Formats: sequence, structure tokens, C-alpha cells
Amino acid sequence: MDFILPKWGGAMIHSDLQLTEIINLPAPKQDVAILWHRNKLVGEKAGAIGNGIAGNGTIAACTFRSALGEDNLVIYDYDGNRIWTSGNMLNAVATVSTPMVDVNDRVIACDNKKLLMVDPFNKRKKVPWISDIPYEGSGVLLPFSPTIVNGKTIILPTNGPVYAYDLDGKLLAEKRLGMGEIDSKEYFFSVNSACVNGNRVYITTEFNAPGRMFGDLQHGRLYALDVNLNAEEGEIFSIAWSYPFIGTSQASPILIDDTIYFDGFTPSLFNKAYIYAVTDKGDSYVAQQIPYPDQTTILPRRTMFSFSKDPRGGFWYEDHRGKRLVRFDDKDLHIIEEIRLKTLSPMPRKAFRPMSCLTICDEKNPIMLVSATSILFGQYLIAIDLNADNAVLWKVKIGVFNYAGGQFTILKKNNDPSKNRIVFGTYWDGVMAIGTSD
Repeated sequence: MDFILPKWGGAMIHSDLQLTEIINLPAPKQDVAILWHRNKLVGEKAGAIGNGIAGNGTIAACTFRSALGEDNLVIYDYDGNRIWTSGNMLNAVATVSTPMVDVNDRVIACDNKKLLMVDPFNKRKKVPWISDIPYEGSGVLLPFSPTIVNGKTIILPTNGPVYAYDLDGKLLAEKRLGMGEIDSKEYFFSVNSACVNGNRVYITTEFNAPGRMFGDLQHGRLYALDVNLNAEEGEIFSIAWSYPFIGTSQASPILIDDTIYFDGFTPSLFNKAYIYAVTDKGDSYVAQQIPYPDQTTILPRRTMFSFSKDPRGGFWYEDHRGKRLVRFDDKDLHIIEEIRLKTLSPMPRKAFRPMSCLTICDEKNPIMLVSATSILFGQYLIAIDLNADNAVLWKVKIGVFNYAGGQFTILKKNNDPSKNRIVFGTYWDGVMAIGTSD
């Protein structure tokens, strides 16, 4: 049985295969409050470091960072009931990756040692398989969230090889990108999650040359990698093309039409952040880049999170240091509009900064979710109505230090949009659900 994601987003890292951050389900709008908070298990208490949540409208799966290796994957229902927990199956590295959830309530998740499938409502076998992730290299392997190609092939990018598994957990192939091209023993490794279009996978990478000093130029590449299940075993990956750039990237690549967008920067003083747009031409590409505007500070204003597709056109860039959200045109990369957090009534404080994925609910009436964080004034989740001059629809205080630092999913009840609940892992303390209070 194929692993099919639901038609709405929120079921994997950055919402969907193209990493658009669009859920396309209505957000709750009135009398919004915290409806439940689950923070009693060891994993929940350790927090999700703002990553980790995915759902299919019925269940939500979240990964955690318990150093004790307890409950680092928990599956919840609409009311916050824990319908499955991983016990000691996964270690703390699990929180680096967001799970995938399919239409049949199956979950695929991993740490740096194991990849597994969970079928929580299966009375006979709740864990159909657990597979090893082989790695021969120095340091800790970091997986950057599994994704799926054509409902059949699991792709796992890491800071080592890129892995491919089938739906029975069999390892099909692993590939070290650019192996031997610059150095006989080194290669390009993934720096974030993979974007998928059909059987083509886009991965931003960095060259892992040892001994690099702070300030040295880094070599990055965007790879277009094809997955061919008809190829011989171990050879299912083929490189269509790669786009070189100087530096590394923070944002996972996002696909809009036939163009991939991502950021680039060099982690040293007096360097600028850049925005790249690479249009896929099949076996070649056309690229453009611009420096991020208004970089008046010493450190570059690189984004902390991936871009988000605006259903009205363009994409959003989160400027954490500049305390603003910036919408770029996806054709020529000019700025369409900006949202400065200090102008968001009733949140006029200059101290607030954006610090989460920019998740957009409902394509027809887009509501954008973002965390507004402040050391002085607490941590809020806010909903911005993009069709109402970017007015704040509501704001909910998450805590003094704890905040909604990652992405979001939505759980439904009786197909009643007014009962939709936004569910998310918090940075330090478990999982919360926000919705219309009774």
C-alpha cells in the first residue's frame, strides 16, 4: 500500500512535498485559546526544539529530544490523547527530523540510527518495521526529515549520504553527492530537508572539507537528484544537474511552479545573505540571485526558517534580526510588501521578533501563523490575516520562555472548520493545541 500524503498540508516537514508551508485548512478565528497542553512524558518535558510536528487532520506526530531516549516520538489525537509513544525506540536526535503522516494514519520517523514506520491503529502490529541507518563517518549523523517519492520511496537527506528506502523498510541505495570531485575522500552533504517534484528531489548541500576555519569560503550546491526504481539496486539515484554557490544555506528549498528558491550566506563578518532562484530546465537550469536588501548591520540578516509560498503570489522571507516578514515576488525577486512586527496592533512592542516557520492556513482566505518572541514581554503565537491588510486576527500567549518555535499542523472534527485546532510542538515543554474555546 502506497504512502499517500493527505491533499491538505501539514503532514510532513514544511507542510508538503514542495515545502510550501501551506496547510490549506481554515484556522480557528474566534475565542481562540490553549485547549490542551501535554507535557508529562520524559520526551515532552525535554521539548521539541521547535521542529517535529506533522499531522493528517486526524492524528499528529511529534518528535522530542530526551537525552534518556524515552518517548521521543508521540502520536496524539484531536483531544490530546496519546495514542502511541515510542518508549525507548528512538534517541534524542529524533527531534532533528519531522515525521510524515499518511492518509491511513501511518507515521514514518527516524533518529540517526533507525528509521521506522508506526501504524498506531493496527491491532496486530503497531510497528511494521524498524530499519538501521548505516553510516561510516566521523561525528553524529543528522537526518533532515524523511520525504516520499511517488508514494513508494522514502528519501532521507542527512549530513552524510542521502538514503533511499522502500515501504517495507529495505535500504535501496545511499549516495554521497559529489564524492571525489573536489577532494578524493570528501563530498557534499545535505544541510536541510529535501523538496520533491515527481521523481526529482532537490537538496541544498555544503562541502564537508575538514579543518575549515571560521571565515573561509564555503562551497554549496543545489542538487537535482532523480529517483529511478527501475535502475539496478544501489543505482536508483542519478544527478540531473547541480548549481554551485558560495556559502551554505539555512532554508530548505521551496518549489513554486518550476523554480526552486532558497537562501545562501557565509557565516562570517561583513558578508551578505542572498536569495537564489533556480529554474529547472530538465537537464540544466537558469539561475538568478539577489542580496537580501537593507543589510545595515554587521552580521548578515539571514533567515532562520524556510521560505513560505503566498497563495496570492510570491513567497515570504523571515527577517529575524530586522523584526520583519518580507514578501518577495517569485518572478524577478523584488519586494512586494513587508510586515514589521512593531506595527502589528495589538503588538506594538519593538522588542518582538519573528521566530518560527511561517505557516499559511487556507489558500482562499490566507491566515499566516508566526511566533512573536520577546525576552521582556513573553512568547506569543499570532495569526495574521493577509487579506485584511495584515491585521492580527488573534494572539495567544504561549509562555514566558516556552514558545511555538517550529511548524504547525491542524486537526479536524466532524468536518466543521470552526472546530479546527492548531497543534504544535513547543521549544521547551511538550505539545499544545489552540482552537476555539467552548
